[in-house]
Amino acid sequence: MLLSRRGQVTVETAAIIVIVVAAIITSARYVKRGIMGKMRESADQIGEQFNPYAHEGTLLRTFEVGRTEDSTAKGELTTSDITERQDQEGTEVLGGKFDDEPIF
Repeated sequence: MLLSRRGQVTVETAAIIVIVVAAIITSARYVKRGIMGKMRESADQIGEQFNPYAHEGTLLRTFEVGRTEDSTAKGELTTSDITERQDQEGTEVLGGKFDDEPIF
């Protein structure tokens, strides 16, 4: 009688362990989906990601150069301060033929 009681306890313990492991494996799928959903929600809050092959932007560049020129004419020394400035403004669009090509 004692031997059959030990066997019954072993079978019950094994059954409980199997049920707990099955529950963990089953619930892991739902936990993973929940984590992935939170990550997607966070990514959506950040906004659209930058794509270097489909980008549009506004450009504003200023180049300024200053120099001093000394010149001699008819024995007189003349000094001139010259400042040159160039402004560029426009838009830049990247895309077109690069849209279908892989990055690497």
